[in-house]
Amino acid sequence: MKWILYLTLLCCPVFPIDKARTDSIGVMDSLPPMVVTGKAFSMTTPPLQSALERKNAVPGGVTVKNADRFEKGWSANFQDLLENTPGVATQSNGSGEASKVSIRGSGIQSEDQPIGIQFLLDGFPFNQGDGEVSLEDFDLHSLQYAEVYRGANAFKYGAYTLGGAINLVPLTGLSAPPLSLRLHGGSFGGLGGDISIARSKGPLDGYVSVSDQYRDKSRDHSRENTGHVFGDMGLKFGNAENRLYVLFAALDRQSPGGLTKEELIDDPTQANNDALVQDFGTSFKVIRLADKLAWSIKNGLVDVGAIWTYRNQITRSFYSVEDPEGINYLHSNNAALVLNVNDSVRQFGCRADITAGTSVAYENEIQTNFQNLNGQRGDSTASFSDQTINIPVYVEDRLQIMHGLSIIAGFQTIYSFRGFDNNLTADSNAVKSKHLIFLGLNPKFGALYEWNKHNQSFINVCRSWQPPSFENLIALTSTNGAAKQINLEYSLLVPQSAWTAEIGSRHELGRFDGELSLYHSWLSNELLAINDAHGNNIGTANVPKSIHQGIEAGLDIEILNTRIDPENKRPYCGSLLLKQSYTLNDFHFDDNPTYRNNRIAGIPEHFYQADLVYATKQGWYAGPNVQWSMARFPVDQAGILFADPYALIGFSSGFRGEKGLSFYVDARNLANIRYAEGVEPIPDARTVSTEDLQVFYPGDRINFAASIEWRF
Repeated sequence: MKWILYLTLLCCPVFPIDKARTDSIGVMDSLPPMVVTGKAFSMTTPPLQSALERKNAVPGGVTVKNADRFEKGWSANFQDLLENTPGVATQSNGSGEASKVSIRGSGIQSEDQPIGIQFLLDGFPFNQGDGEVSLEDFDLHSLQYAEVYRGANAFKYGAYTLGGAINLVPLTGLSAPPLSLRLHGGSFGGLGGDISIARSKGPLDGYVSVSDQYRDKSRDHSRENTGHVFGDMGLKFGNAENRLYVLFAALDRQSPGGLTKEELIDDPTQANNDALVQDFGTSFKVIRLADKLAWSIKNGLVDVGAIWTYRNQITRSFYSVEDPEGINYLHSNNAALVLNVNDSVRQFGCRADITAGTSVAYENEIQTNFQNLNGQRGDSTASFSDQTINIPVYVEDRLQIMHGLSIIAGFQTIYSFRGFDNNLTADSNAVKSKHLIFLGLNPKFGALYEWNKHNQSFINVCRSWQPPSFENLIALTSTNGAAKQINLEYSLLVPQSAWTAEIGSRHELGRFDGELSLYHSWLSNELLAINDAHGNNIGTANVPKSIHQGIEAGLDIEILNTRIDPENKRPYCGSLLLKQSYTLNDFHFDDNPTYRNNRIAGIPEHFYQADLVYATKQGWYAGPNVQWSMARFPVDQAGILFADPYALIGFSSGFRGEKGLSFYVDARNLANIRYAEGVEPIPDARTVSTEDLQVFYPGDRINFAASIEWRF
């Protein structure tokens, strides 16, 4: 990577650099200068500058994303937040919130909720007990920044899966403007607004945000209405701080369903016929309460807390005698207790930074299924409850053995319980309950060498572990094709695990900021939906061996940088910044008896993103952006059906001031490309009906959005 930077430098003119500018090394978002000294900050919610400094202590791929995208362009979901992030793939099934967020191939098979990544809010778990997460729960306009830890680099948060962790850090009364009013709208009837208030006085600070958003995307039957209330309140006393979080979210969404590839090309705005007839969609209400207490010790910080989440959800999906999922009513309670300790001590005469902690997470769900009769609830077909307990315990030690060189060692132990109770069955011989216990152990070893303040190299080897979710373990089946003889079918799956080796570097060289990570993962028992050797669909199963490997690269280039005229103190010109990321996802089976060494379906293999932004000191900005899926990729494991490559071009411009008026105009897919925004992987396109080939989810056609905001 370094020789590429040097070569590029030799080929480009050089402009003076303002070294006071602070950049994210992961995606290298351009961040404003920050001075923390003398300014009040939160112990429970660290400022952005602290996150940027913590990143430099991690021997692996880490990205810090500020809220810049949400302030300077139309941003409605996690796809917008995570765009231009190396190593991260996002997809949406139906132009709504991202249904798939994948890092290093985690959660490829997820249908409606991401899995395989630990999401957190201020360092505390946001996932449900079985590992799935509802991304619609959090209002991203209340976000201050996000930390993306890829793979085992998320050890400090207790994440134990292949994908790593994404930590969402919200605004507080110390970091948000006193009052903000925003109204935004766009194509297809999109309209929304939010208001936030922040106050800080003495030891007390508080923040509250209320938002509502209506979207009717470019496809038929894709209306969506989402409302959020989020607030946090902090109180400092002595060397401690307590922060209370309150979150309420409500959603009502229509789902247009998938299309065949031919239908997508012919008319990407149409909805799946079954989605129209049976009124596919989701509605829910959720409330989350959390409390976090942090206090400083001699050389570190301790935080403890508790979380409770209640969800009431209705999902309308396809129903037939052979496929009896229908309408699902879900009530769930999630609770967790968390302890984290960060301290610095002396070991063997050297400084050692130690992170240790545990969390006890519990989930109880009660689900009832009904026939879907043209969108209306029919007879009950199934009723069951499930319980989850997860207890990870983790320790990580970073030892600075000499100037510039640190070695890192750590381990995790994980206890995971899955329990099911069948409350309604027509078959007296059916299994009434099932209890499963999984145990995992993940070691980690790594090294980090700092050549100087702006250049680092790293290497690490680690193990990851992921138990099956409820979606993997439970399926509804009909008995002899009878509509009222529905049983629960339990799959006896084992956790997937992987050993991953990673090597890479981060560099700041004049006008160039870059990072490069190369990784190779040897997976055992990966959870994938496959066929058996005879071509029969056996649902989700453990694949004995598979390989995930790839490249995660980011490079920012300051093509033009502001210089000040010494006579009138005005800038000669503005700045021109090119931000780029490239991800290679090379995932394939390893000598599988059915699929041999085929590529694993569902994730683009080569993906490039770039933003070119011209900005003035006064706050004006404008520039194009591109998203390029560079090659076709398989949608079925047999390698018969493929999603085509595509390139999307957009343009955004506006004005952003510290206070007063701000606005933007944002345009997307200016070439009006017809493309698949998401896909649903299947085992073999040759063994299914035409209806089962409706696995392509079209992205929006050409669309525009605008926003106006006033900050006091």
